[in-house]
Amino acid sequence: MRDIVMLLFLQTIIFLSLITYAEESKNIEELREVNGIKKLQSDDLKSQEASTQLEPITLRLIGKERLSIDLPTAIRIASSSNLDIAEAKAQVIEASGNSNAAFGGLIPSLSLFFGYGYTDGDVQGTFGEVRDATFETFNPGLIATYFLNPGEAIFNLIAAHRIVDVTRADESAITQDVLLSVVENYYDLLEAQGMVNVAEKAVSDAMTLVKIAEILEKQGIGPGADVVRAKTQLASKKQVLIRAQQEFRENSANLALTLKLDSSVTLFPGDNQLTQIHYVDRASKLDELIDSALKKHPEILSANIQQEAADAEVSGAWLGAFGPEVLLEAEVGGIGDQFGDIGGREIYQAVVGISLTASSYGEIKATRAKFRRAQIVTERVREGLSAEVVKAYDEVLSADEEITPARMELESAEESLRLSQVRFKRGLGLAVEVIQAGDALANARLNYIRSIIGYNKAQVRLLNAIGEIRVENLVGVRQ
Repeated sequence: MRDIVMLLFLQTIIFLSLITYAEESKNIEELREVNGIKKLQSDDLKSQEASTQLEPITLRLIGKERLSIDLPTAIRIASSSNLDIAEAKAQVIEASGNSNAAFGGLIPSLSLFFGYGYTDGDVQGTFGEVRDATFETFNPGLIATYFLNPGEAIFNLIAAHRIVDVTRADESAITQDVLLSVVENYYDLLEAQGMVNVAEKAVSDAMTLVKIAEILEKQGIGPGADVVRAKTQLASKKQVLIRAQQEFRENSANLALTLKLDSSVTLFPGDNQLTQIHYVDRASKLDELIDSALKKHPEILSANIQQEAADAEVSGAWLGAFGPEVLLEAEVGGIGDQFGDIGGREIYQAVVGISLTASSYGEIKATRAKFRRAQIVTERVREGLSAEVVKAYDEVLSADEEITPARMELESAEESLRLSQVRFKRGLGLAVEVIQAGDALANARLNYIRSIIGYNKAQVRLLNAIGEIRVENLVGVRQ
């Protein structure tokens, strides 16, 4: 008889558990329909672009002002006001001035002179009679002089022009690095906003848990220990929220510094929708991306041009040592003993020769070594760019693979928390179960946000690795 009663009791428990589980599952499905959420299979998840909504946040400002800024605006501000870019542009102007100076060396120089002389005493021609004389001499004139080593001057001019191209390529590389920094800082700010969102939701859930635990305790359904656990959880989540808000302000200051804005102004992202963005065509193959980087990246362009400039300097050093030098001079003037009696005079001379100096050997040796070093630098840049593209490409693939499990984790964590809350409200579960489910959901939300941001960052790094990170490529992207 006792065994029969025990069997009936176990069957009743199992039956009630099944009814409870069915009701809980029904409640969860109804909640999903209300929120417009449908259960997704793995294949469905892979076919969709990742996206999540970021809620506006309220927190203590760094100073007294706040400013909303979106990514296109941040990019344009950096392009026009960043100090690194401004310095690179100044270097281009400096190199252009040196190139103009090298070109000026090919143009004859003009000298306008006016001479005055006073003689008092004995004078004599080379073999003439010695005489006593006193006179004044006025000698105005204009001299045009053209003295140079033509070969050396031409190759130095070529090298100077190449240096201008080098500084322009360097400016492009610096601009791309700055734009990469701006995008990364902006996404860091977006991630920080997501962290504050998650922390705020966790605090709200913890406050709700405290209220429910207190009600259940008053009704005699829940133990007092659940209230203590819930309050401990609430205090912990409030600390997490404070740290998330502080990290948001820190990222705001970092972005303001990059944009040359007042760091005391708290910047808030203007984008409330975080979406997976493809800055680089997903159909692009690794070999194609490497070839593109080795042809277009500013660093390889700069290295190649530096090699050409060094080669021109070698030729200039050889011609400077053994090339012919030309001196052409024309003088037009006059001479006389008073202003009313100045006679015209013209003097012309042309000299062609070679100047040999002991320093020529050292100059040739130095320029040849510089050319060899430029070749080594070019090869190093090629290898470095190839490796950078490979790493960036793999980072994009890994980040893309991470999004799907992150989204599935979020969906499962939402379901788990809802189930735990239903059980807890009915007195069938413990507060610790709700706390653990809440922690899991907070981590899942953060992981999902970070997976999207991580993918977007990886895409921008790949764009930078192939040398294509420009304003138009960042603003006009495909989602």
